[in-house]
Amino acid sequence: MDVEEDLPPRDFTLEELTPFNGVDNKKIYIAVGGIVFDVSSRPDFYGPGSAYGVFAGGDASRGLATMSLVLTVFFPVVLPGI
Repeated sequence: MDVEEDLPPRDFTLEELTPFNGVDNKKIYIAVGGIVFDVSSRPDFYGPGSAYGVFAGGDASRGLATMSLVLTVFFPVVLPGI
């Protein structure tokens, strides 16, 4: 495993986190409970097409809490007028 220089803490918006999905960027980040984790060292778990790849580049809090890998848990459908 490559050891990287520690980066200073920073905040991410969901929009800023999205590119770190292993497709648009080789780095893979997931957020859980407001904390962003670099899971790039495990593309076999979090990379594209992997078991937990749906979490990559997003907030996995709700999916982990409900033990769901269904995309609508992460990206709820917004219905007009509701």
